[in-house]
Amino acid sequence: MQKIKDQIQKIFDSKDVTAQFNTPPNEEMGDFSTAAPFSLAKKMGKNPMEIAEELTSELEGKINNISKITISEPGYLNFFIDYPNFGKTIINNIIDQKTILTNSSKGEKISIEHTGVNPNKAMHIGHLRNSIIGDIITRLYKNNGYTTETLNYIDDTGIQVADIVTALLYLDEPIYGENDNFNDIWDKWDKTIPFDYFCWDLYARFHQMMEHDEKYLELRKKVFTNIEKGTSEIAKFAKEVSTKIIEAHINTCSKLNINFDLLIWESDILAKKLWDETFELLKETGTIVKEEEGANAGCWVVKAGGVEKKDDEQFSKDKILIKSDGSLTYTAKDLAFQIWKLGKLKNNFDYKKWNDTNIITTTSNGESNNEIGHADKIICVIDYRQSYPQEIIKEILLKLGFIKDKNDYYHLSYGVVNLTENAAHEIGIDQTEKSVSMSGRKGIGIKADDLIDLTIKKISEKSKVKDIASELANSAIRFYMTKHTLNQNINFDFEDALRATGESGIYLSYCYARATNILKKAEFTDLKEYEIAEITSAEKNLIKLLSESDKYILNCIDDLDISKICRFTFELCSAFSEFYEQDNAKPIIKLDNENLKNYRLSLVKSFTIVLNDYFKILGINPLEKI
Repeated sequence: MQKIKDQIQKIFDSKDVTAQFNTPPNEEMGDFSTAAPFSLAKKMGKNPMEIAEELTSELEGKINNISKITISEPGYLNFFIDYPNFGKTIINNIIDQKTILTNSSKGEKISIEHTGVNPNKAMHIGHLRNSIIGDIITRLYKNNGYTTETLNYIDDTGIQVADIVTALLYLDEPIYGENDNFNDIWDKWDKTIPFDYFCWDLYARFHQMMEHDEKYLELRKKVFTNIEKGTSEIAKFAKEVSTKIIEAHINTCSKLNINFDLLIWESDILAKKLWDETFELLKETGTIVKEEEGANAGCWVVKAGGVEKKDDEQFSKDKILIKSDGSLTYTAKDLAFQIWKLGKLKNNFDYKKWNDTNIITTTSNGESNNEIGHADKIICVIDYRQSYPQEIIKEILLKLGFIKDKNDYYHLSYGVVNLTENAAHEIGIDQTEKSVSMSGRKGIGIKADDLIDLTIKKISEKSKVKDIASELANSAIRFYMTKHTLNQNINFDFEDALRATGESGIYLSYCYARATNILKKAEFTDLKEYEIAEITSAEKNLIKLLSESDKYILNCIDDLDISKICRFTFELCSAFSEFYEQDNAKPIIKLDNENLKNYRLSLVKSFTIVLNDYFKILGINPLEKI
């Protein structure tokens, strides 16, 4: 279509040509059309039909794979694709190249931050949406030639960690202080359940206790101060707690093929003085000021719009980075982290291997590595509720000249995951609302591991093939969490998530297995000679989608709307199913016409190549047998 637009511009010696292409309401009117004659008619003072006739005369016979051009009132140009030639070109190109993925990076390094679950309890299904989105974005860039660095930011000095540490120390006997032996504290953990599950219940119980007894608020304040200073025995215990929970989080993510390159601990941001250097930089540039009066008196703030009135109350739009008591907000530490990602700080982390994995973690006693960081573009996967602080960080980076435009720091926002009424009842919540918000403080939610285990169990009960349940569970969960548009909240429902038909990950896997089974039975290994004599409507649809397959990936690199990748993958598989089942056709491998057999096998082969490329991005492992 771009070639047609270029030809029109050349004919009228004008680059200012509006040539949008649309699909006509029926095939008899063409495969695609344009209203370009209307925009040209206005500029040239002519009738659109006159322009359309002139364009038809100039374009006919000069555009590859176009068999006919017609005109319809009041001035549309309609193009008919020469599908036999077009189809063969598309099929052969895909098979020859063996991929539709391209190297479009221009040498850029992309930093992708995702997951960032507080290390105070088990992950829930809402966290999985973040992790899966971030992992797909990483795969999108990596499979198209970019250098990527995937980071998991661990808020191990935040108030949620102080909550669980305070609960462990003071909620049940023995109480810390009466006996300072941390072995006794660890013995409170019921070893019959995973530690992150134990903390899930303890965290909810602690918040209930804080509502009834203010002493726990004071104890938490004391613990929080100890953690932020980072030198006390309580701070060391807090790091052990956080580490054990992060081990559980990484294990949960690994079940869904979600990987990280680097773990960044907030405590190391403080220990390595990244915030101190950032603070001095902000003061020198006038980006941060200390308020002397008003609601923010004593606080260091970023001026972001003064006071806003809402419901007869006044709210400060300025963003606090340092509170009046000297403690740092999350945004302050996050800002230092983002500046470090861009390689703009002199101070740096030490690193070491994380356990027996390929993951690198920051540490207080490791080795330096100057190749880490220094990103050209930053993508942060964080839900929409953090939009305001993310916008503040972006504006600061722009003001400091650390990024050239707003797209160099991209907050990839997404909606939250709630529970349907049925899902709530399944986990024992008795209510009648259509949607229930998950709440760690109330202990409401579906743990990520429980969802994965249940999905595997249900698939195992239905599948006849051994050892594929975990792979199909991965397909089902990943696709379910990303098929919705990013700004859309998901009302999670077990039945919808686990179904094997329709718009689901299991259906995609089934289509791939069916296609590879056809090729295997036909012993099709390489492209064979064929001509396309006739072409069915189902074949046209499949070929057209294959011809557009690279466009959706390239567009996603620009707009990061991965739901479009999911929708296209489903449309592609639906088109393949229609092709496979067309008119109750004779199975391909049983066709007597060798030319027709070779053509259709080649079409199947090109479909598997494209679908496999989309699976690489979606993180779905292709299965040859289900």
